[in-house]
Amino acid sequence: MNKQMKNAMRGVLVLVLTAAVTWLANYLVDRIFGPDEIEA
Repeated sequence: MNKQMKNAMRGVLVLVLTAAVTWLANYLVDRIFGPDEIEA
């Protein structure tokens, strides 16, 4: 695998991981604190 392909794969992996972590954090907050009913 050449360097460009490796960098592209890493970028995709980072995006997928970031999306997964963001979703998981939102999911856990919803489970712990309940749905967002309070308007800030």
